[in-house]
Amino acid sequence: MLIKCPECGKSVSDTAITCPNCGFAISNTDNIDVLKVKQILKTKRERSKFTSIGVVVILVIIAIGGITYYKSTSFERAQARLNESTKTYQETTDELNRLQDEYDKNKQIIDSYE
Repeated sequence: MLIKCPECGKSVSDTAITCPNCGFAISNTDNIDVLKVKQILKTKRERSKFTSIGVVVILVIIAIGGITYYKSTSFERAQARLNESTKTYQETTDELNRLQDEYDKNKQIIDSYE
């Protein structure tokens, strides 16, 4: 198993007598098992860190997607309301024109009797 040299931090076999990089006496280290456990814990912490970062990235992507979807559907709803009010405005204008025409006709009839 590879462990980190407590002196220089480079990877070293746990069966090595000395570190090939700095010469630290690995085999004379009383706590070789402690070094192995520390290495395992460090690896687990690094994995946990990357997992946490991955979860955050996924949540950000989901949030951006949700906001984009909401904004696009909001635009579509606003467009539908605009189209409806334009239609209502046109219908109201047509009705006013019809009533004005009817008023003008009735006024002509009344004026003709006078």
